[in-house]
This record gives sequence, C-alpha cells and structure tokens, in this order.
Amino acid sequence: AVRARHAARQGQGDDLPLQSVVAGQLVRKVLVELGLAASGSDATRKIVQGGVRLNGELITDLNAVVPPGTWTLQAGKKLVARIAAQ
Repeated sequence: AVRARHAARQGQGDDLPLQSVVAGQLVRKVLVELGLAASGSDATRKIVQGGVRLNGELITDLNAVVPPGTWTLQAGKKLVARIAAQ
C-alpha cells in the first residue's frame, strides 16, 4: 500500500506509482491485493462505513467491480493507490 498523505489531502494520486489489476475484479478484493485492507472482512468494513472511493466517487456496493481504465483508489484518509485495470 502506498501511504500518501499529501495525495489524500489533495484528493489526487497523480504522482503515485501505477499498479496493475484485473478489470472486473471486486473492489474489496483489489483493496486486499494492494494492501489497502488487511483482509476481506476489513475491506468489507471499510466499504460499509463509507471509507472507500474510486476516483473520488464513494463506493457503497459490496459487489462493485473495478472498470477498465486508470483510477485512483482510496481507503480512508491516508491509503491511496493509483491502479490500471485491464
């Protein structure tokens, strides 16, 4: 996981390294894969509590998937990753 306080405060992660993920994968699985959540249940809790955003859009659906493209995934205030979904 990339801890980027400045990027989180600014709401952008353009200066973060790009990490590849599979498009169509569940957001909660990607959170665990990238280290933004410790486990699947931790990822679920973060989504339910409103702490996960994809390009600034709040993720509330536990079955949300990552669409193809380049995105900024944020879990909480400090954990931010830039992902390329293919």
